[in-house]
Amino acid sequence: MKQLIKRAAVLCRVSTEDQAEGTSLDTQAEICMEEAKRRGYNVTEEDVFKEDGYSGALGIDARPVLHQLWEKYQGGEYDAIFVYRQDRLSRSLALFAALRDEARKVRRCGFKGDGFIFVQGSNDDTPEGKLQSNILATFAEYEREVVKLRTVTGKKKLAKAGKYSGGSQPFLSS
Repeated sequence: MKQLIKRAAVLCRVSTEDQAEGTSLDTQAEICMEEAKRRGYNVTEEDVFKEDGYSGALGIDARPVLHQLWEKYQGGEYDAIFVYRQDRLSRSLALFAALRDEARKVRRCGFKGDGFIFVQGSNDDTPEGKLQSNILATFAEYEREVVKLRTVTGKKKLAKAGKYSGGSQPFLSS
């Protein structure tokens, strides 16, 4: 009996902080490709989708790379999407859970896919596995909110001190 070869895509996403921590786009791609091949999926450099400069809190329609990958997955071009960590997919619990659950359903192509496979984190489709991944997604969302709060607080402090805090410089009249 001939065994079908499964195809995988890789999704990578970074922010400036992530690059500093050593999880660059290229590092994520390399690790995910190795894991996909280890699990028996066919994956090439052309199957790597890199997002740079898009927040993990944005919806799929506001992230062109994720949107393009999702359309290909739904069309049956890929059987699975490998992601380094689940916070690389999303930093919103609601969006993460929706994408995770939708990826496991029958796709537009008429077949079920293997969904998102995280190199680090839970891939268990049991109630306990979903609980664990939801907890991790909640922490990712919390971390995003804390960073946002620190940024706003820092900008307010600079503005109060009369220093430039980023963005457009205000028009000053003489």
